Amino acid sequence: MKNILTLLLLLITSSIFSQGFQKDRAHIETLCGEIPLVNEERANSIDTLYCERLNNDHTQYDPYTVTVFIYDEFGRIIKSEYGYYAYDGFRLSSLEEYTYTSFDSVETYVGYYWNDTLNETGAWDATNMKIYTYHSNNQLQSEMWMFNPIGEDMWNNQRLIEYQYDNGELIQIDYSVISQETNTWRKYMRTEYQRFDNLLESVLQYYSNDGVEWRNTYKYSYYYSTDQMVRVEQHLNGEHFANNRKHTYDLDENGNVLIDLEQHWNSFDSIWDTLILDQKQYTYDSYGNNTGYLHRSAYFEWFNVDKAEYAYFDNQLISGVQYKWDWNEEQWYEYVKCSIKTSPGILSTNEPNFKEQVSVYPNPIQNEFAIQLPESNDNVSIRLYDISGKTLMQYDYLPQNIQLFGLNSGIYFVEINLDNEIITRRLVKQ
Repeated sequence: MKNILTLLLLLITSSIFSQGFQKDRAHIETLCGEIPLVNEERANSIDTLYCERLNNDHTQYDPYTVTVFIYDEFGRIIKSEYGYYAYDGFRLSSLEEYTYTSFDSVETYVGYYWNDTLNETGAWDATNMKIYTYHSNNQLQSEMWMFNPIGEDMWNNQRLIEYQYDNGELIQIDYSVISQETNTWRKYMRTEYQRFDNLLESVLQYYSNDGVEWRNTYKYSYYYSTDQMVRVEQHLNGEHFANNRKHTYDLDENGNVLIDLEQHWNSFDSIWDTLILDQKQYTYDSYGNNTGYLHRSAYFEWFNVDKAEYAYFDNQLISGVQYKWDWNEEQWYEYVKCSIKTSPGILSTNEPNFKEQVSVYPNPIQNEFAIQLPESNDNVSIRLYDISGKTLMQYDYLPQNIQLFGLNSGIYFVEINLDNEIITRRLVKQ
């Protein structure tokens, strides 16, 4: 029952405020599947998620996106950098930075966008921030969202979300925005949780224009057993709630969703529609990792929409494929395929400031870059490689400049072996 309650809470929160940078503050969602924010196996490493997309002619796969995940010594993602391939080459897009509490819960999040107008070659521009607070038992207490206009350096409060508990059970969430008149927080939305017994949970959503008078607008009712959960969504119609949508979840013994069936209310016949449906089927490996899904819809008869497959090695996500259904050929075709490459450790030295003293400049680069060491050292070797791990250049000394003429724009890595200590730096070639 505990697993079902956990799943229930995630479904409730995701349905009410689905905005966010990561799923349930534990994973980052990607085209290759879910990437855990904390993974001890990735300590002091860099993961590169590289995706290709089938072109319009279905003749070849073209570079699509690149996401770089940088982990700290505890295996926690501290940076996530995203870029994509446009018609004119590779372009940086967004950067996310994380800090954590002693419980490995996200404490702060800062989001950046690449601003081509900053400096001479562009720079990261911080635009949004989230600050999380927790109770002593690690239960989420509040989220404060802040916004910084592009090109400026002036953080503005945007939203405050506060969580209330009773004996460890979530009973209410309050949402506030800054009042333009008083420049103080004003509550505008409230979510209340009502538990009647072990088989029913009701979530009521209220809105308010002044924070005093509240009107009930939505209701979510959950009925669940050991192998199934039903979520009914209703909206206020006059003085009564009217059915809107229903999800029926079939669960495995661990509380994982096997089938998600979505139905809409047929108000004309006053029944749940059985002719127009939407369904997702999920699969898992022995560790509980999601290995893919199949998405089908029905309009009087069932038809395929899309599906995905995710592969793991030693319980670690390594690749993923997104499929679409070809109506003409009546078969699946690979639309997007991704792979994850792990680079050597960022740093394996006891000197805490040693890594910061090794610099690579300029970055982003045009055609050449240089490496600066904290002091002269003859025991150094350099290796440049691409996101697939293929070695492009290698030196057993430190060259004055390393030239990248002839290489396509994109993300590369330079590995610096200094006295048998490995330091990896990410490069962006424009």
